[in-house]
Amino acid sequence: MQIKRVSVKNYRSFEELDIALGKFNVIVGANASGKSNFISIFSFIKNLVEFGLNDAISLVGGIEYLRNVYLLHNDKISLEIEAESLKNGLYRFSPFKEEMAISPKKIIYKLELLITENEKEYQINEEEMKIFCKFFKINIDNEEMKENFLDDGEISILRTNGKIQCKVSSKSEVIDKDLVKRLYLFDDEKISDMRLDPDESIIRGRSIPIPFISFMIERILKGIHLYEINPKPPKEFSRISGKSELEPDGKNLILILKKLLNDKKKEEKLAEIIKDFLPFIEKISIDKLADKYICANIKEIFSKDKFLPASLMSDGTINIIALIIILYFEEKPIIIIEEPEGNIHPFLISKVIDMMKDVSHRMKKQIIITTHNPEIVKYAGIEHLYLMQRNNKGFSNMVKPEENKQVQIFLENQMSIDELFIQNFLG
Repeated sequence: MQIKRVSVKNYRSFEELDIALGKFNVIVGANASGKSNFISIFSFIKNLVEFGLNDAISLVGGIEYLRNVYLLHNDKISLEIEAESLKNGLYRFSPFKEEMAISPKKIIYKLELLITENEKEYQINEEEMKIFCKFFKINIDNEEMKENFLDDGEISILRTNGKIQCKVSSKSEVIDKDLVKRLYLFDDEKISDMRLDPDESIIRGRSIPIPFISFMIERILKGIHLYEINPKPPKEFSRISGKSELEPDGKNLILILKKLLNDKKKEEKLAEIIKDFLPFIEKISIDKLADKYICANIKEIFSKDKFLPASLMSDGTINIIALIIILYFEEKPIIIIEEPEGNIHPFLISKVIDMMKDVSHRMKKQIIITTHNPEIVKYAGIEHLYLMQRNNKGFSNMVKPEENKQVQIFLENQMSIDELFIQNFLG
């Protein structure tokens, strides 16, 4: 899946935002312009899916830190995410010989929160999930499965003031109504009586009428992964046990390296990519210390047999290795990285950007990064740039310099895109 559009109102530093995204997106702007607030939209949605609404709001410090501090008269916070499927996967349901399946093409999720009078309490005022999809009938005969396309259609779940409404529709209404009923967990009468608690999201609601829809959207939104690498922890000893995927700050990088080095093909691929960036590194090894800890060591081409401990690695070296793992070895469809250029020499920035473009195009991963580094602006390409800035009322705005006629005139007159950024002429 790929996030195609993000829209928010009364959210943190944004009064209103509606922006379309591509495969590779570079968010640039000055300090305190709103870049991190934009990224927090994705972390909020991810936390909503994984932990529920109360914890998602608690993780930002409370509802008073989610709303815009200059819009206290507005008691509603809304956000909307539109995602598009890049694959033709089928989701099957109903345990019968004659089944239905859908292939999702576009998904829209909307959430509106209502802040109550004391300004510290809240509830879900309105929530909606829409899936635009293709319907298929699945026939299973002698363990052979046949897919028959039925129609294009839409599945929607709307929740207003706690009440649930479900609708399944197709363009030409050729779908057998009996098959449609297999979508539902309950009959029509029970659906009309259904209510959810004010703080229970339909994303996590396991008792809603079409539970597999919630599961599908939950799975899609869980595909969002955010990173802000801290190069210090990987220089130290690492516990031998931990998560099998890279932590957002990269603190378990040594453990992930150990896993990759135990796989011959992945080890060779990793070594090849690292050599392109850091040609002096000949080999990386992971050593076990006592029973519970491991550490990384590197062998340089300048030494015969001597390995150097990770504590002597530069911060930039660790950042580059972390980026390579995030982009090529973590199975994440949507990757968001804050300031990926940290501690990396300007000469290598163009290689880092080329690597990100390659991964987003060839591996069909969506990549979003934030930066205020002119070198990234220089090599990203104007078509991938988004400028974050504050207006005279203090609200964050996000624009595409590519669509600014004045910027085009500057570029035609031999000014470079990074010069325009440094001199604050991109907006």
